Amino acid sequence: MEPQVRLAWVQITSVYAYKRDCVVVDQVRLVLRNDHQESSIEVTEDDIGFNVLIVELACRLPNFPGVYDWWDAVAHPAFETNWTKLYDRVAGPDRS
Repeated sequence: MEPQVRLAWVQITSVYAYKRDCVVVDQVRLVLRNDHQESSIEVTEDDIGFNVLIVELACRLPNFPGVYDWWDAVAHPAFETNWTKLYDRVAGPDRS
């Protein structure tokens, strides 16, 4: 079992979105990172709470784009990874 990782909103330093080819369908995923602690959390669009998370990210992280600003660029075209940086916190002190 992998160790459980938790990140407070203020600990998220970067967020990436990409798409994974799952043979029959593609799956949009987010990677929430704390670069200071070198830790990350990966969530998929199939995870419970994913839709709430993408709304909360836009509300809680300054300048995080709304879902309509990035979803199509990540989801299309099919079978492409479309790795996209959505958020990068301005460098500052580690608040962990």
